[in-house]
Amino acid sequence: IGAAEAKDKKLWDGEWSGAWGGRVTAKIVVKDGRVVEYDYNGRTLSLGSTHASGDTLTFAGTRPDFVITMKRMTDNSADARYHGPDGEGEAILSRQ
Repeated sequence: IGAAEAKDKKLWDGEWSGAWGGRVTAKIVVKDGRVVEYDYNGRTLSLGSTHASGDTLTFAGTRPDFVITMKRMTDNSADARYHGPDGEGEAILSRQ
């Protein structure tokens, strides 16, 4: 890991929360640049890979398969996009 990549990953560390479409709760926990927990409407889902680069963090889930991309807006807010079996979704997440 290069110094820039390590720095990019650390920028995401913390607990991010919000609601898909303003209705369905989401919580994403990032540690050492890796998503270690994703809760969808109070249910913890299985995770796959995480990739962080610059102002974007993308992670995948398994069972069901999905991809979430977070794009940083400020130090403590991000625009999140969901793509999976439930279709498409968008949320504004805040770091706690």
